[in-house]
Amino acid sequence: MFCRFCGRVVQPDSRFCALCGRRLAGRSLRIDALVRTLRLRTPYPYAIGVLLLFAGLVLQPGPPPFDYSNVAFELELLGESREPGANLYRHHFSLIVENLGETRLTRVPVDVGARVEADRPAEVEYDFLGRRLAVVRDSRPIPLTVVLDDDMDASEKRRYSIDGIVIAAPPFTVTYDIVAEGAEDVLATFTAAVGGRGPESAPGSPVARAPRAGERAGIRS
Repeated sequence: MFCRFCGRVVQPDSRFCALCGRRLAGRSLRIDALVRTLRLRTPYPYAIGVLLLFAGLVLQPGPPPFDYSNVAFELELLGESREPGANLYRHHFSLIVENLGETRLTRVPVDVGARVEADRPAEVEYDFLGRRLAVVRDSRPIPLTVVLDDDMDASEKRRYSIDGIVIAAPPFTVTYDIVAEGAEDVLATFTAAVGGRGPESAPGSPVARAPRAGERAGIRS
């Protein structure tokens, strides 16, 4: 135990400090317990400061949520390929992001996911920047957040190549969703049916276009 006035080490049952002579009665047993629990090796006054700093770091608020009000998203179908023998179906998309605001955008986070309606368990992956990222396993969704790191000036558009891969026995219906990070607001969606009617998107109809070169983005799961 430490003297709360001068910091000298004192015996636990001491009533006075041998160095400064100050009375030790009335000290906080709760603080002493925290010091022992955290194994702090600093004198009593400094231990309080360490505890307050620790509490401030834990309780400080996080960054504000991203404002999507000035950003437009669209999933545009470029084509599709199938390996029926392997029950593997791939949809090739261009994710279009447009800055509708008057200021530059630097980091745009979005949650990417999918929903499958099938008679048997299904899996869905996104092929993004050469990485295959699972978003559905055994028909259960897996949260995944993508951060688009490109700088976007006002009125500028960016295109990102992204493939949706479904591993399932037909017939099934898959819906790809781009959602606001940590929320339920759907920013763009595309629905395709295999073994039934052809693919469709919402909103609007898909138009094939070539993706823009020089794409880059960061991914965190």
